[in-house]
Amino acid sequence: MPLKKTFRKSILSLTVLFAFSIPPVSANDASQPTFTDLLQAYTQQQPQQQTLSGLQALQQAQKKQANGWIAGDINMVLHHENDALTDDNDAQNWQVGAEFPIWLPSQKQGLSDLADVYQQSFPIEQAYLSWQASGILRQLIWDYQIASAEFSIAQQTLTTSKQLLESVQKQVALGESALIDGVLAEQTFLNHKAALIKQQSQFDMAKQAYQKWTGFNALPTTIVETKAKVDFEQHPDILLLESQLALANATLRQIETQKTGQPSLYFGAQQDKLASQTDTSLVMEVSIPLGVSSEFGVQKAQQKLQIQRNQASVEQAKKSILLAQQQAEQRLIQLQFSLDLTAQQQNLAQQALEMSLKAYKLGAITVQNLLLIQQQAIDAKRNAVLAQHQFGQATANYNQISGDILGATHP
Repeated sequence: MPLKKTFRKSILSLTVLFAFSIPPVSANDASQPTFTDLLQAYTQQQPQQQTLSGLQALQQAQKKQANGWIAGDINMVLHHENDALTDDNDAQNWQVGAEFPIWLPSQKQGLSDLADVYQQSFPIEQAYLSWQASGILRQLIWDYQIASAEFSIAQQTLTTSKQLLESVQKQVALGESALIDGVLAEQTFLNHKAALIKQQSQFDMAKQAYQKWTGFNALPTTIVETKAKVDFEQHPDILLLESQLALANATLRQIETQKTGQPSLYFGAQQDKLASQTDTSLVMEVSIPLGVSSEFGVQKAQQKLQIQRNQASVEQAKKSILLAQQQAEQRLIQLQFSLDLTAQQQNLAQQALEMSLKAYKLGAITVQNLLLIQQQAIDAKRNAVLAQHQFGQATANYNQISGDILGATHP
């Protein structure tokens, strides 16, 4: 019958739609950002950025301390003696002055070296925060991209399922197909509708997260990265840990320069009165600590322990990064095979669908069988698309592990 031929042609056209169309998974917007744009937008909201201002303030305070000579607070001293309760010879002594500790030249040098280390650590801290931001952005980008792909495929699947349902219902109404065909087609449609609702929710969450942290609606024109080559010794994580180690060593040197403590100076004036005679003089006093306090040994031992911990952290990070790189590299090799495999599976599923269409035209298979084979073709297409995205995400993950900062090699 003409209607039956029309139904079969409808199924064929729907099959061709799923076999050859690629779901649009990229976000479109009038302004598409670059990786550099995204990084700048994210860092403006990055909570850890406030540590940079704190580090800068600390460095300036250290430098100010190193440039001065006074090692602590200035104490005002008022001294008075009177023999009214003892000899009662009308003897009195008044003294007023200021007392303050001072830095020795070696101590000032230790403070200056420490301030220099803080200054050198500032750009390292900046690079580390940018690297951290790059990792979060890569996750946001690929969550959004994959959710977009899943949602687009679910939309196409539901559209095809609805068209098939309408065609089968017409066949059932004309007595060309059994009632069970209509029931099965409707079940398939409802399953695809539920899947679309789920993918819509996941897509909305991924989009909202991306928009919140970047301020953009669109993804970059291309988000696919190539494998970056970053000098292992320039890895932001390693540089930060080595900077912390350098700071610990500088702190130890400063502690060692302060073994004897800080000398203390006193400048003042005094007036001595005995009967009718009054004498006024200037006073200078120097206090020099001998450096026999046991507290120095404790401080030095504690700082050496901190240095050992920092050294261990550096070595541990180097080994962990190398291992993670190897695992990421292996993941890329595995996904490359997966790309080839899913492409072959998609090709075979397409061939099976074409053969099933011919078989259906000849009445050799039922609508149920045709729907099952068509679903297999849809799944094969979905797997092939997602395999491409998984490979792109794995490449981004490899670059992140290697220490690559978004915008540095992929602007």
